[in-house]
Amino acid sequence: MRVFVLGSTVVDMPMIIDHDPEDGETVPISSGRMYLGGKAVNQAMQLFNLGVDVRLITALGGDPLGEWALSELEKASLPVSLVQKRETTTAYAVPVGTPDKHFIFHVPGINSHVTNFDLENLDINWQWADTIIVQGEWPWRISLWAAQQVNGQVVVNPAPAPGLPHDLLSLTHTLISNQQELSTILGVSEVEWDQAMPHFFAAYPNLSVCVASLGHRGMRYFTRSGEGNAFPAFPTEVVDPTGAGDSLLGAWIWAIAQGMSYDQAAVIALRAGSLAVKRLGAGTNLPTRTDLEQWL
Repeated sequence: MRVFVLGSTVVDMPMIIDHDPEDGETVPISSGRMYLGGKAVNQAMQLFNLGVDVRLITALGGDPLGEWALSELEKASLPVSLVQKRETTTAYAVPVGTPDKHFIFHVPGINSHVTNFDLENLDINWQWADTIIVQGEWPWRISLWAAQQVNGQVVVNPAPAPGLPHDLLSLTHTLISNQQELSTILGVSEVEWDQAMPHFFAAYPNLSVCVASLGHRGMRYFTRSGEGNAFPAFPTEVVDPTGAGDSLLGAWIWAIAQGMSYDQAAVIALRAGSLAVKRLGAGTNLPTRTDLEQWL
């Protein structure tokens, strides 16, 4: 299996707070660190950690955050094809966790400014990959162009979902989303998914499987043949949920490539997600093949 993962690198600066702040309150944080993140980095690192032959296609600015992120990618030994724009800032995010909620402040930076011309100038053999994974943190028109270059399966993670083009869905083999994103795409609430799915598969003949992560409730999958199943999440201590969905996606793709059934892949994917949330930060902190094999 040879995989391109195309999309965002984001420098994450997570903040864990033990209470919901009052208006105007200054909240001291016991420790602050930076972590590699962004959906493309997370998904590529999860696949890389599981032994997949993967190349990340991403973008960094010419600022100190970009220099730090590039250094971290090099330390991880993850193969990268890099768009760099010296005059543009690197994307960064501040995931915030409180006892009652989790949210993310996100500054997209260079990820909003990547063009087809940038990708055309990279030395990439697009025919090398048999799978390409794209997400919504880069402009959808860029993901569509890249998917059209690859003679293989297209995996779409519609995060965020608005603006996802019909032409990209027409190329999609595997759709992996969270529950809100899937409802946005289908145009119906979760209770109506079962009724909407046959029409969705009929509209997109290349689509084989649709996977929905449900957070603490687990996940579901739907297939063109009408088969599907739902699985509960593994009970676990949640330190930082950032990247859990990306870990789930990477583990699902890996498990299917190993010849596992959809049911088996779902269990593996949920286990990877449960391990991911036990660690602060995503990126290089996502579970390894050894982690999963110890559990298996």
